[in-house]
Amino acid sequence: MLKRINIWYLSSFIISIVVVIPIITVFSSFFEDTSQYFEILKKTFFIEYIINSLILLIGVLFLTFILGVGSAYIVSFYKFPGSNFFKWALILSFAVPPYIYAYSLFAFFENYGTAFTILKHLLGEGNYNKHIPKLDDNEELQSFSNLLEKVCIKTVEKGFMTKDLALLVGSNQSWLNTHDFIDKIDSNLQSEMS
Repeated sequence: MLKRINIWYLSSFIISIVVVIPIITVFSSFFEDTSQYFEILKKTFFIEYIINSLILLIGVLFLTFILGVGSAYIVSFYKFPGSNFFKWALILSFAVPPYIYAYSLFAFFENYGTAFTILKHLLGEGNYNKHIPKLDDNEELQSFSNLLEKVCIKTVEKGFMTKDLALLVGSNQSWLNTHDFIDKIDSNLQSEMS
């Protein structure tokens, strides 16, 4: 005899699947070989970032364990004003941080993202992005982009750079903060355009 279907279980399962699909999609896209970003990161600060992330991860795990277990013990075994609030607040740590989910949704629905690919495979080639501004064949934009690239390269070659680039050049290289660097790019761009 078939059991009666639990609608709450089924609906929570479907919602979970909808939430997990974009996260899995973004995570799996990291392993695709579509760009040279990994090589650039490997040659610059990638190892340092990994070490810092591991230190941060271990620190957060340790502090979360100490504070979480301690506060859960106190809330569970002692009655005090506000203990009911903290009983509910303790389960908030199981919530997925909203920014991670928002990033996953953005990657899922972005132009030529997973949703676009699914539509293309299901419905065939088509103009699914007709409301997105077209930047192809825009001569003014291309010439401005080329000029800006040339100005940026010349500015850095003249020795004006931010600290991250200066550290790659050498320990004695002078550097500008971000605002001063952008101002220098702007002044060089203005002089180049006139």
